[in-house]
Amino acid sequence: DLLLQGGRQPMRDLSEQLRESCFLAILDGKELLILAGTPAPGPLLVHVKFGERVPWDQTTAGRLLAALMAADQRRRQLGVGTTAELKEIAGRGWIAERSSLHPGVRTLAVPVRLPAGWAALGVVSIDARDQSLWTEEIVAACRKAAARISEAMGFAPA
Repeated sequence: DLLLQGGRQPMRDLSEQLRESCFLAILDGKELLILAGTPAPGPLLVHVKFGERVPWDQTTAGRLLAALMAADQRRRQLGVGTTAELKEIAGRGWIAERSSLHPGVRTLAVPVRLPAGWAALGVVSIDARDQSLWTEEIVAACRKAAARISEAMGFAPA
């Protein structure tokens, strides 16, 4: 698959740079589907299970992808309208938060523009409560990796 081929090296580079695990995901119906990932280098990491399916609204990446959908598609596919939270996520263009499914884990997700829609590039980390969720430098590194994936698929962002 072109997305997996195009994502492999940018995700490896991002994992090396941030020392964190990364993943690529899409929405499949009402679920977030983890397509691929790279483990964090080093002895302590958050493992992302490939092929895992999670309800879209229980994940940062799922809510990011929902926020980027056209309102009519979101209503048909997910059964929800445009909420204040989804508007905020779409306006910011990324999301970061502590996991409600997995205590002690935090996730950041940025969009990957595809020729026909969106995927999410996520970074997962063990949460240290005394740290900010993510810095602007980390968000910028994730956006750069997402742009590389889009470009590898033949989509040149404006």
